[in-house]
Amino acid sequence: MNNDVTPKLMGAGMAGILETSIFHPVDTIAKRLMSNKDKITRTNLTNIMLQKKFNKTIYSQYSSLYNGFYFSLAHRFSQRMYGYGGQPILKGYIYNYYKPQNKNQRIWCDYISGVIIGIGEVSFMPMELLKIKKQTNNETFGNRSIIKILKEEELKNYFKGASITAIRNIIAMGNFFMVSSSIREYYYNKQNQWDLQYKDYVLIGTISSFFSITTSSPFDVIKTRIQNKNFGEYTNSYHIVKDIIKNEGPYAFYKGIVTKLFTIGPKIVFTYSISQYLISHFQKTI
Repeated sequence: MNNDVTPKLMGAGMAGILETSIFHPVDTIAKRLMSNKDKITRTNLTNIMLQKKFNKTIYSQYSSLYNGFYFSLAHRFSQRMYGYGGQPILKGYIYNYYKPQNKNQRIWCDYISGVIIGIGEVSFMPMELLKIKKQTNNETFGNRSIIKILKEEELKNYFKGASITAIRNIIAMGNFFMVSSSIREYYYNKQNQWDLQYKDYVLIGTISSFFSITTSSPFDVIKTRIQNKNFGEYTNSYHIVKDIIKNEGPYAFYKGIVTKLFTIGPKIVFTYSISQYLISHFQKTI
């Protein structure tokens, strides 16, 4: 197995930049739908997506979809480089230690490496939190600069919902890499993930992202609602869950799921497919 680090980090990092450049408005819409506590209807859907309550002009409404773009750029570049680049690197070390002998054991190694990577992604929470606040609650920034906010706010405020984020990441990343490995092993009958074509990565990414999004959606809703609160405003997962069940019902845990499947899903498929293709290409040329 080729364990060269540079091609993996380069390919994944470049895919992260492309992801943000193309899909940031879609991500903003999904975050606003998950943050909304009211019943979504045809009449208020546009108001929620464009935050017409705060944005009075057509220009400000649509330009608001790019709120947090630079946070997202930094976040996705580092996160994808760590996730899609780091997972195969970590899997290589697990392979060397565990020495899997069959398909199921190799799939298990993919799952374990995905879980570990998911837990480690908690370290990217400060960038993600600032991005989500910009997307869904831009008013909390007021007239303060980013430097001033970083100086004034306590460190713990940037790790709001760390435990629920870790659980969400374990489920999302573990299931994603487990399903992708299962398809590669059983459908394509290949051990080496770099021996596939771009269209194969698209198929794998499509199925894997579906399972990843649907299984982690309830935790994603809780995480987003914790992170979009004003700086210094205290809440926790228990209060969020209790409030959702009491006021919105259990189906609210899947708010925005259709939007995520048809908007965030393609984003994940795009980034995963591009990253795997670029890594495969760089490993042959660098």
